[in-house]
Amino acid sequence: MVIESEPPCTTKKSVNTAAVWGSISTGIGHSQHEELMGVLNVPAMTFRTFRKKTSTVKKVWEEILNDDMKAAGIEEKRVAIEKGNLMPDDTPYITVIVDGGWSKRTYGHGYDASSGVAVIIGAETKKPLFLGDCFTTKRIFHQNHMNVLRTLVDHRQLWSKTS
Repeated sequence: MVIESEPPCTTKKSVNTAAVWGSISTGIGHSQHEELMGVLNVPAMTFRTFRKKTSTVKKVWEEILNDDMKAAGIEEKRVAIEKGNLMPDDTPYITVIVDGGWSKRTYGHGYDASSGVAVIIGAETKKPLFLGDCFTTKRIFHQNHMNVLRTLVDHRQLWSKTS
């Protein structure tokens, strides 16, 4: 997924959408956006408007990301078939790189944070097959991935080497 500095060409241009797109791309939220607009002497949008535009931008990003992950899964499967990485039943298997995190609270609390993140990257293409947080993990087995990830998990017991 490539994060562009502005939304792709659409029939309707929106300064607010572009401002939110840029804010999210640079990792700032509404408060920092207000500060930036204040320094530029430009009226900032309200929190409610910022939130609505953020939702719109995130939907666009998610659609693009899902398309990219689907294409990466298909490419990983193609490479696996070309290399002869097939199970006894001719189901292709792929090698992936998996990482994730779940933050620990350091404020003296006896519990962890309520969210975590994970990424699965195809070892051959180096492209993401899955990105998500604790609320989106169901998409790992999404049918659009051509059963590549499901096949990997279904056959994990066949792996006898250390990780």
